[in-house]
Amino acid sequence: MPVPPPTVLPTVTPPPTQDPVPELLLEVHEPVDGIEVSGDTVVVRGITQSGAAVTINDVPAILEGNGKQGIAFRGYVPLALGENEIMVVASDNLGNQSTRVLTVKSIAPPPLPFLLVITEPRDLSIVSTGIIRLSGRTGPEAVISVNGVSSPIDLVGNFSTLVALEPGPNIIDVVSTNSDGQVMSAVAAVIYRP
Repeated sequence: MPVPPPTVLPTVTPPPTQDPVPELLLEVHEPVDGIEVSGDTVVVRGITQSGAAVTINDVPAILEGNGKQGIAFRGYVPLALGENEIMVVASDNLGNQSTRVLTVKSIAPPPLPFLLVITEPRDLSIVSTGIIRLSGRTGPEAVISVNGVSSPIDLVGNFSTLVALEPGPNIIDVVSTNSDGQVMSAVAAVIYRP
């Protein structure tokens, strides 16, 4: 029995390959992924391709000018206490995109509450001297006035000043205005008996 000739399969030419769409240039220089910061805001900076737009957590970044490697961008991201995810996206008019995702941990202490407490003198005190010390505590970014006169405060909100008294009953009026416009007031009544 004769041996059949080998079967020759036709050559299949693969379809021409398309060049992959090049990824947009997107480099995030700061912050470093995984960093811990002690503030409640972080600055995000980097470079992208000229002509591209950048968003940071869906907010358009500020484009700062062209350089040899591309265009610089920056943006400010508010942070919550703990882990925060920051998504940086560069996109161009052709629909090309590049994305970088960073994690930043905020270890900022929560803001101190706004308060106003007079610690000295006790309300309704009777004193025998015409000048007394008035002390208390308020918010660290507040402005204090005692009987209409500004008084300095320290970094944590403590204040202390001297107050001149008239013979008889005296009302000492303390007003604290916080940096966001909140106002608190307190009074201390002191009786001066010379």
